[in-house]
Amino acid sequence: MAHPIEKVRHNQLLKDMSAEELKILSAIVSEKSLPENATIFVENMHGEALYIILDGVVKVSKMIEEGEEKTLSILNDGDILGEMALLGGGPRLITARAMKSTRLLTIKRSDFQTLLEKEPRVCIKFFNGLVNLFSQRLNQADSKIKELLLYPSSPRQRH
Repeated sequence: MAHPIEKVRHNQLLKDMSAEELKILSAIVSEKSLPENATIFVENMHGEALYIILDGVVKVSKMIEEGEEKTLSILNDGDILGEMALLGGGPRLITARAMKSTRLLTIKRSDFQTLLEKEPRVCIKFFNGLVNLFSQRLNQADSKIKELLLYPSSPRQRH
């Protein structure tokens, strides 16, 4: 039976990996099932893992004032969250919750560090995928900032 990683092999992180490289990476990947409304992680929590959504819907939000939360994005099958945990592990900058029953693939930072020592070529390819993901997200953020600066009172900005 195929590893669940095969279902998301075309996402930003994995699309350039060979079948053999995916097999090596799959050794450190675990699957986690969450019920509707379950918290994946909360803002300021120590980041210890990256997640790839196998199936489900995840809301990413940020506290902007005490008791007030702003939705930043809604993530779906194949999307990635918590990627900064693999690089530095520091505190989470956002909160992530399952909006419906959700299955995640999890890569723990400690397992990834071990794999980096044993299979650096696989991890370098994975890091290249992370760089592409960061670049894409930076471009999206740049567009959003420009939109906010040019149209600060636009009805699109109100949620």
